[in-house]
Amino acid sequence: MDKATLRRRIAAVEFSMWELHLFLDTHPDCEEAVEHRLRLMAERKELLTMYESRFGDYYGTSMHADSDVWSWVDDPWPWDLEGGCC
Repeated sequence: MDKATLRRRIAAVEFSMWELHLFLDTHPDCEEAVEHRLRLMAERKELLTMYESRFGDYYGTSMHADSDVWSWVDDPWPWDLEGGCC
């Protein structure tokens, strides 16, 4: 998986986790939703580990962040991407 694809996958999993979080606010006894969110949390952890082993820190505050290295600023900014950011 290339860097952009992996970032999109992480974002999709995080979005799904947040949606389930909101759903569980009003349906706290839904075991299926709880189990699905736990699976997504495990998938997110796996994807982040994969990303960071290949490309470095996903977040500037990553647990693996080296305080002397700011490599995340070397990634393209939204306005650097082809087609713009919006």
